[in-house]
Amino acid sequence: MRPIHLSDLHYAACALKNEPEITRPATLQSALANADTADRYRKRLRRAHPDYGTGTLTSALAQHHPIDDTTPHTTAYLQSMLVVITGLLTRAAAKH
Repeated sequence: MRPIHLSDLHYAACALKNEPEITRPATLQSALANADTADRYRKRLRRAHPDYGTGTLTSALAQHHPIDDTTPHTTAYLQSMLVVITGLLTRAAAKH
C-alpha cells in the first residue's frame, strides 16, 4: 500500500460514514488489503488496478464506496475517523 496522507484519512472517513457502524471496521480492512493488492499490481504492471485503483487507501475505497465529503465533521464522520485511525494503528502494530 502506498503511504497514508491526511487526505486519505479524511476521504476514508467520508467513505465509511455512510456504512452501517458495525461494518465499518471490516470495510476498512478490506480496503487496506485491496490497496496492498493494487500497489503490487501498479508496481509490477505500471498501471492502476482495474478494481482497486493505484494503491492508495482513497482509491481502494473510492472504487466501491462513494466518497461523500459534503458534510464532514458530523458524529458519523468522527466515528468513522476513529475506525480509520484504530485500524491503521492495529495494522502497524501487527507488522512490528
